[in-house]
Amino acid sequence: PQFRFDVSRSIYKGMLKFLSSYYGGSYAVQPLPVKNFRASLLEDASVRLSWSPVSDPLEPTADPQSYIVYTRVGDGGWDNGLAVRDTVTTLAIPSGELVSFKVVACNDGGISFPSEVLAAGKADGNKVLVVNNFTRVSGPAFFDTPSYAGFDGALDSGVPWGTEISFIGDDYEHRRDNPYSGNNAPGFGGSDYSFAGRTYEGNSFDYPAVHGRALLDLGYSFESCSAGAFAADPATDAAVIDLICGKQVSTITGTGEHGPRFAVFPEKLGKALRDAAGKGVSLIVSGADIATEGWDSVYPIADSTFTDYRLSVRNFNREVQGIKWISSRASRDGVVLPMTPGSPVQFWNERNSECYFVENPDGIRPMDNNGKLVYKYRSSNVGAAVQYQGPGYRAVTFGFPLETIKNPEDLKQVLSGALEFICSK
Repeated sequence: PQFRFDVSRSIYKGMLKFLSSYYGGSYAVQPLPVKNFRASLLEDASVRLSWSPVSDPLEPTADPQSYIVYTRVGDGGWDNGLAVRDTVTTLAIPSGELVSFKVVACNDGGISFPSEVLAAGKADGNKVLVVNNFTRVSGPAFFDTPSYAGFDGALDSGVPWGTEISFIGDDYEHRRDNPYSGNNAPGFGGSDYSFAGRTYEGNSFDYPAVHGRALLDLGYSFESCSAGAFAADPATDAAVIDLICGKQVSTITGTGEHGPRFAVFPEKLGKALRDAAGKGVSLIVSGADIATEGWDSVYPIADSTFTDYRLSVRNFNREVQGIKWISSRASRDGVVLPMTPGSPVQFWNERNSECYFVENPDGIRPMDNNGKLVYKYRSSNVGAAVQYQGPGYRAVTFGFPLETIKNPEDLKQVLSGALEFICSK
């Protein structure tokens, strides 16, 4: 997905500059999406929105001149937007309603792609800060040798940007020397076509609203921000941080010469979370690779910097979350069971039109006697969620993304259990 964007933007710039030169006029390149987006609840039932512009290092004319803020109430559609000049604005919101926001940057060249979607809601209970740490878009895992090459969707199918329309099936012919001999025997790179004519969902960048709806229904106020905004300014008066990690995992893109992208716990974010826990803020962390990141890997990355990073993630798992990794392939049927009597919970584990899917959730267990296993995967009996009593705070970690739970009532039930543990005395 990033390659598609980069190539498309490059072609667009080339066409724009050619037309500008041909007709002798000036030009301006459309801006890049904003970053460090934050939606903070204020005491007067309003929300303060803030963000940072992003400059294009290759094109000075792409700097934004203004912004449009779009608002969505509940499950309704987006409004026509509010034009603002500054990178900060305050909007009133109705009490008890889920309200979502997105921002686009504007200049004479047009408008940017939209920002991630944040949300906020005012209720009577404690406040939860939802931090969106799921920014990954990528192709599937791959392997590349002199004799064999291809994609390994069973290990990691990647994450499309929005709705994926180009996938028709998994590749099956990995032998480089196998030639094309016909449409039914296409040789190297051949794939099946079982998914032809269908689409499936990738990263919608709209998950704070999914968590927020459940939180509001449970009586909790919530606000949200991007992981970048939280890492840059971790100050919060929320009692709980709900960290959305989705399918975030260190990923090799292209030739890999620029290092891995989409780290789960980059240094600044890890420090901000550790500092927040040290100040008594409790944590809910969910994601498919929150432990794999430190104990295993999806992509073969071999350099000393990444080795040091993996060690820091492992220490964060142990010392802050109170967990230890067991397996990177803990379930294939997408069902978790509570350790106490209760109903099974299903999450999306196959391509579908509703939500991104998780082919390989993390298996985890408590690090010591301060932790307790609360969910396990049905197919393997491996741990799926752990409660941890830390020094002055509590943490609940899920080895699968909560937003992939199929039934909204199940999501509410799972979050209710986590918050009851965190907020009980």
